[in-house]
Amino acid sequence: MADLLLAADMAYPLDDYARLPKDVRVVLGYVGGETPHVWTAGEVRAAEAAVGTWWPIWTAPNPLRNKDTPDRGGRGLCPRPWTVVAPGRAGSDRAPAPP
Repeated sequence: MADLLLAADMAYPLDDYARLPKDVRVVLGYVGGETPHVWTAGEVRAAEAAVGTWWPIWTAPNPLRNKDTPDRGGRGLCPRPWTVVAPGRAGSDRAPAPP
């Protein structure tokens, strides 16, 4: 069996990553979709410095709770695409301007 990687799925960054179990190797943070918080580039850098790796998550809208309407383009709570941000990679911590 392949080795498993322990990851922490987090809507919000921690003020102290030492609170995580010591064998957590990846922090999963949200970059858009139906989420209460979109991680900033600074929050990503802090998580990477503390844990080592950060992976982005985009959450699809819940069609049962958030009815898509024509004015929203069928995109639920994500009104425009987000650029995934990770230090040292192309991207921005802000969504591109709407078309």
